Amino acid sequence: FPSHDKEVEWSIVPSDKWDGTGYYAIQNGPILVWEFEDASGNKTTQINPAFQGATMKGNRNGIGIDKKGNLHFFMVEKDTSFKQFSNYIKDMGCIKAIFCDGTVSQVFNKGVIKGSKASESKLGPVILVMKS
Repeated sequence: FPSHDKEVEWSIVPSDKWDGTGYYAIQNGPILVWEFEDASGNKTTQINPAFQGATMKGNRNGIGIDKKGNLHFFMVEKDTSFKQFSNYIKDMGCIKAIFCDGTVSQVFNKGVIKGSKASESKLGPVILVMKS
């Protein structure tokens, strides 16, 4: 595990651009939001243009990164589209974001489980964030 006294750099990279480096990795998708640089060197943040607004059923979650490199976790507990979800994440200041899960999404926060009741499992894949 990395030392707690070092800064951690988070990144969301399309699989065709990944160079195989990194300490931790997850594979999810689609990419919701990304920042790109145009030919003039101007940076622009946009949502994935493939989203047409079809309603998603159930809870959804994603992970975003802001300009300072802070990681943000998002979960929606109502029907929404990829486009709506992506716009919300972008409006919250994230320049990169990836979709993680759908119908069985759950969040455990301060002793309370929120999200889908469809899953009977106590825990599935977990991302644990601890303050040192």
